[in-house]
Amino acid sequence: MSLLHKVFVYGTLKRGQPNNHVLTTGKEGRGRLLSAGHTEERLPLVIASPFNIPFCLNKPGVGEHLVGELYEVDDDLLAFLDRMESVPTLYERHTKTVVTDDQNKVDAQMYILCNYKDALTELPYFRDYDSKGPHNLPYIPRHLRDKSKSVFEVLKSGGT
Repeated sequence: MSLLHKVFVYGTLKRGQPNNHVLTTGKEGRGRLLSAGHTEERLPLVIASPFNIPFCLNKPGVGEHLVGELYEVDDDLLAFLDRMESVPTLYERHTKTVVTDDQNKVDAQMYILCNYKDALTELPYFRDYDSKGPHNLPYIPRHLRDKSKSVFEVLKSGGT
């Protein structure tokens, strides 16, 4: 029997964003939307790299209460998300408290960038990510990226 896990998404996995299909198609495992909400804690969310990836930085107390969505996912989907998010090489999964739209507090897993250059903290912080937002930094899907550039190398050199 598969366990169920709560995951809070704040970037390209949200509804209306380029990677939401991963949570909704059932191809990689089961996931279902529980609620919209926001992080109880302030966290910095930046858009960085030549691919315009939203990164939540591991710097609690700085930034905004991030707006996102709370999902319940099975073991298979959680394992797929970990591979997609390059855990533990790029992101780490941390437990954070989420305040749902009906004001309930729920502990959920979030993908957090822990090893980054200070230059990322100098980028603008966002509260509510939208790939097509007024920031004019649309997310570049993996299949359209320049293969000679790696996210890992970009982050090691400063992130932008």
